[in-house]
Amino acid sequence: MLKLGRIRGQQCRLREAEDLFKEAWALEPEWGEPGCLLGSVYHQEGRSHEAEVHFKLALQMGDERAVPQLAKFYIMHGRTNEAERLLEQCCQLGDDTPTL
Repeated sequence: MLKLGRIRGQQCRLREAEDLFKEAWALEPEWGEPGCLLGSVYHQEGRSHEAEVHFKLALQMGDERAVPQLAKFYIMHGRTNEAERLLEQCCQLGDDTPTL
């Protein structure tokens, strides 16, 4: 489902991608990756609040891919201090911070 959702997202068929990511998340609600992917869809659609919520949920569920997504989101919205804090926390935990 996620693979097809990614393809739909690349095809700018965001509503279909959203539905597929939601379906994947419903099947495995403890899995953070669908939340991160939903955040990306919402961000592309200009649904900023929903994007941020989903990036944070994915991060709380341990999806490391959410770190650069959330940091990039913060930067794009002029919230560079929050991006910096997020990346610093990641480094302090000893995680390798993914490239933005």
